[in-house]
Amino acid sequence: MLFVTLLVASLWPIGTDAFNPYILLVFSIIAGKAAYRLPAIQACGIGIVLVVGAIMPDLLGYPGFPSPFLVLYSVILAIGLALFRTVWARYEESSVRI
Repeated sequence: MLFVTLLVASLWPIGTDAFNPYILLVFSIIAGKAAYRLPAIQACGIGIVLVVGAIMPDLLGYPGFPSPFLVLYSVILAIGLALFRTVWARYEESSVRI
C-alpha cells in the first residue's frame, strides 16, 4: 500500500514539468528497510518493484529521471545493500559465537 501511495505521489504533478526528486530518496529508504528486515528473495522482489515504479513516470511520458540514470542508480543501490546484508550476516554470526 505504501508503494502504491508513493507511485501516485510521484505521478501527481501531471500538468507541470516539475519532478519531485524526494520520491527517489523514499524508494531508497524502502529498499534499505526491505534489505534489513526481509529475507533475500523477498527483498529482491521489493527492489524490482521499486525500480519499475521509479522508471514508470519516464515510460508514461511524465517528468522524471532518465531511465539510464535510474538503472545505474538501482545497480549501485543493489550492490550497496547486498554488501550491507553480507556484513550484517557476518556480524550476527560472530556475535552468536561470543
